[in-house]
Amino acid sequence: MKGVPRVAELEALGVARVSVGSSLHRAAMGFMRRAAKEFLTEGIYDAFTDESVSYADLNGLLVRQRRHLARDARRKPAEGCW
Repeated sequence: MKGVPRVAELEALGVARVSVGSSLHRAAMGFMRRAAKEFLTEGIYDAFTDESVSYADLNGLLVRQRRHLARDARRKPAEGCW
């Protein structure tokens, strides 16, 4: 998000958790709108092929996320985190 400090800066300030809320969903919807417009107005689908993520990459992200969640479950939450 524009105007918001980078995660490293927030971490240096003591921020323990950063939430992006619905930003990822809205970004995905923005891509869908752009790709659909390109397809309907120009008859091409470059956006679909240029920016698509492979199943292997998605699976890799999920595996890393599961490991991260498992690691976090073993740690005690920071004081005042919840």
